[in-house]
Amino acid sequence: MVVALTKIDRVQAGDEDYWLEILRSRAGRYFATRLHAPDTEDRSLTWDDDRKAENKILKNQPWCQLTNKRCLGSKSLTLSLSKRLAELIKRRYFLSFR
Repeated sequence: MVVALTKIDRVQAGDEDYWLEILRSRAGRYFATRLHAPDTEDRSLTWDDDRKAENKILKNQPWCQLTNKRCLGSKSLTLSLSKRLAELIKRRYFLSFR
């Protein structure tokens, strides 16, 4: 099981240590991202602009304490999910032809 905290910028002040501990306990099976809510933020924000904002948040306290950089950011989450999906498709495709 993978844990994804998708709105790190919305964590309540004082709750950061709680979430950091949950993510650390997952031993690399977590993702911390910042995805803007389209109904509450500027709808003209591009994917690249959103990634820049995400990287800025991840480089600052408290999120910079997460040391497994492969688990940080939307690009990492997207890559991991893409690999998992490809693996599942490959397994199902090859199993159906055996």
